Amino acid sequence: MKTLQVAALLAGLGQGVLADPTCTHASLITDLSERLIDGRAEMSRFAAANYGTTAIYLLIRYADQEPQALFDRVLNDGARAPRRLGDLRDAYALSQPGGLSAWDATDPDDLAAFVGFQPSARRAFLLADDGVTYLEFARAVYALDDFALVNQFDTLNRFGTQVAFALADQPVARRAAIAKMFEQEGELWTAAAILADLPDRSAITLFVERHADAEAFSEIEPLEMLSYSTIGALDSAVPLQSLAGLSEDSRAFRTQNTVAMQAALAGQPADYSLIYLNQSGRTAEVAEAARGLLDQVEQDLIDPVADPEAAWLALLYGLVADVDRQDMHNTLQSYDWPARSIRWFAGRAVETLDVMMAKDAYGPVARGDSTDLPGPPEAFSGSTDWVMWASVAARLAANDVPSDPATALPVIELSWERGDYPAAIAAAEKMLEHAEAMDFYKDAARRLDALCGPTLTMPGGAIRFGGMPIFRFDTF
Repeated sequence: MKTLQVAALLAGLGQGVLADPTCTHASLITDLSERLIDGRAEMSRFAAANYGTTAIYLLIRYADQEPQALFDRVLNDGARAPRRLGDLRDAYALSQPGGLSAWDATDPDDLAAFVGFQPSARRAFLLADDGVTYLEFARAVYALDDFALVNQFDTLNRFGTQVAFALADQPVARRAAIAKMFEQEGELWTAAAILADLPDRSAITLFVERHADAEAFSEIEPLEMLSYSTIGALDSAVPLQSLAGLSEDSRAFRTQNTVAMQAALAGQPADYSLIYLNQSGRTAEVAEAARGLLDQVEQDLIDPVADPEAAWLALLYGLVADVDRQDMHNTLQSYDWPARSIRWFAGRAVETLDVMMAKDAYGPVARGDSTDLPGPPEAFSGSTDWVMWASVAARLAANDVPSDPATALPVIELSWERGDYPAAIAAAEKMLEHAEAMDFYKDAARRLDALCGPTLTMPGGAIRFGGMPIFRFDTF
């Protein structure tokens, strides 16, 4: 693919969920992003690659910095190039007026780059002209005499779900229009995937009726196949047509799985409940906890984008009400969760959730809203020092900040719970080793972005994109 020259500042082109351009946290996000780019030079060769790409995106977004200068800055700083930098650069270039003009469907290199797109670039490519050029490139790939490349694209493009995922933040009317284009062009699976993701299930139902005899659907009922991965997060009535002939137990099992998926797609940047379901086999119990979370989201009691920890704890408390506590802890001890770019203190899932419970319990104390020192909830496993959290919370309420490095975790996270983000950042700089501080800066920047719009989050991103940030230049 030809090198794209990107020099002009970005222009807002799309209709995505807008971030607030006057966000009061912009200066902190800028500061954290600068720390991440500057701090790369002190990291080991491979570790340095974990930092920089998201920071560049946030500096473009919140500090109006020139993109090409930022790209050059990280490529010339002597550290290993950041991961996903190509995804960011392509997404930016494709978001500019005429961004598709550098791409040629007869160029083998361009076709190979198209097949290798990461999510941000794929999304920008689709939105540049509502999928018309995407379809041209897809057909050109399938026409190639290159089994490996065709197989790579076919695996990624299976049932058109990646297209649906990339469009999930767009208005319903725009998605429906793009689905109509794919349908008219005979790309039925892609059209079905987009329509299956709309909140109004009648669109996919009518589509299936229109194409009941289509050869593409002769072996797999598309409504069932697509519902688990593309169902709208808060649609509680899922009319799976293929359930009609199943036994009552089978129908209940599939419905439970769908509810669990809905909760995992609700907006939090990562999910542990489906891993727990797969490890434990406790489908009914996870579904019951998922229903509780979805009810709270629908009632506006929890915002899983701005406050994902509330969503994660709601699922946990729902689980512990129905399963043996020790059994639950053993399962949550078996895997790490989430990535440290999402929560810098993450370890085993049970340990991460223990920290969140302590924060939730002692946040009111640290803020001075309560003097009660609650005991640990039933779901607590004991992997973090509950007494220390109580002590640190009381001291912060009295404006007496501990300096012992052993208290770094509660000092930083309870300062965050107080809403004193500068104090949390200062504590991380003072009390953490450089590598751990870098993880905190990356996590903190994403948390603050989530309070500002956000721009890094896509609907269902915890499952659809594995929690990775998606760089969307049409949202500002």
